Amino acid sequence: MPKKFKFRLQRVLEYRKLLKDGLHKALLEKNQTVSDLEKKEEQILQSLSEAKITSPVTSGELMSLLGNYITRLRGELAVNEENLLVARRDQQEALIQYREAAKEEEVLKRLKEKKLSAYTEKYEKEEASFLDEIGTLKGNMQFGEK
Repeated sequence: MPKKFKFRLQRVLEYRKLLKDGLHKALLEKNQTVSDLEKKEEQILQSLSEAKITSPVTSGELMSLLGNYITRLRGELAVNEENLLVARRDQQEALIQYREAAKEEEVLKRLKEKKLSAYTEKYEKEEASFLDEIGTLKGNMQFGEK
């Protein structure tokens, strides 16, 4: 029975997987942040369009309030757009880091598969050689007895 295959870089592979999983979680959080900011932008734009479409205002005080409301919405929109740009940049950086970590993990997985395949092939050859030797010895013993 051959000894069990032991991949020397197994701990590194496990660490890379943990790192990749952590980066994947961070990427999902960045995606959610971008999605939330996009929804907020849509809501602000909707509020702006509703404020502009409202019925004609005759009172000066109401016009002033509506103007202040629209100004505040535009300010919120500007802040949200800036936050969205930052969030998208963070999202892209997280995606790049995740892809790099996934590549590194994949390289180690392929190396492990290659080493396991070589290990298996080596022991199959040794086993076949051993069985051939046993067969030869058994044949020689039977042939020698006759």
